[in-house]
Amino acid sequence: CALGVVAYGLARLKFALVPLVLSLSLKYLLQPMIDALTRKGKYLKKETEPFATAKSVGSWLLLIRRKSSQIALPHPVAVLVALTV
Repeated sequence: CALGVVAYGLARLKFALVPLVLSLSLKYLLQPMIDALTRKGKYLKKETEPFATAKSVGSWLLLIRRKSSQIALPHPVAVLVALTV
């Protein structure tokens, strides 16, 4: 009898449960990407004059590549980036 009541309730609440389950699964799937985009600078190295150390084009490119991999976005921006990717 209780199983019938639960099944009836789930059938009647399908309009609310489907979006809820989809949103929770989307959050679960995108959370690693959001965490990677919002790292709070704990891996950043403090450099006093980073561009003064770059002497050639290759070292400039290496420096830009290193700095771009250390970007930390605010949480709402990271969520929007994760949703568009």
